[in-house]
Amino acid sequence: MSKKIGSVIVALLCITASVFCVVMHVWTIIIAYSASGWLIAVAVMFFPVLSELYWFFRQGFSFGFGVPYCVSLISCLILFCVASVAAIVYTESRK
Repeated sequence: MSKKIGSVIVALLCITASVFCVVMHVWTIIIAYSASGWLIAVAVMFFPVLSELYWFFRQGFSFGFGVPYCVSLISCLILFCVASVAAIVYTESRK
């Protein structure tokens, strides 16, 4: 029973991290469109990691790293790392 609960928790954690990352990418596209127009927003769609790094530092240096976008992006990174480690630990413990 505890192995099923563990798999459900890891699955929910991974799904939550994935949804949060998608939301952050959509937010990045909106920021790019607002700041630079539709051409940059289209480019941002195709380069998620690079564009999020760029806009993280652009927003951070312009408005401070305490703005909601930067804090949310850091939270997304932490959640993604925790979900990845949990999935690795869980799969290793099943062997």
